[in-house]
Amino acid sequence: QTEISAQQNKKDEGREFDVLVEGFSRRSREQLCGRTEQNKMVVFDKGNHHIGQTVRVRITGSTSATLLGKTLE
Repeated sequence: QTEISAQQNKKDEGREFDVLVEGFSRRSREQLCGRTEQNKMVVFDKGNHHIGQTVRVRITGSTSATLLGKTLE
């Protein structure tokens, strides 16, 4: 299952999503996490964004459980 999830998330690399910010990343208070409309978790740098906002994010990497992205200003 982990391998299949990793393959599916890899397909989203390079795509853009609107992400609803849910909270801080588990690893750093300098990063936020949120979910796409497909309910996939995305982690990105905090910048000037806040919990509750919807942020446009381009996916730059992935793991089996998480998408990694950069916000589009």
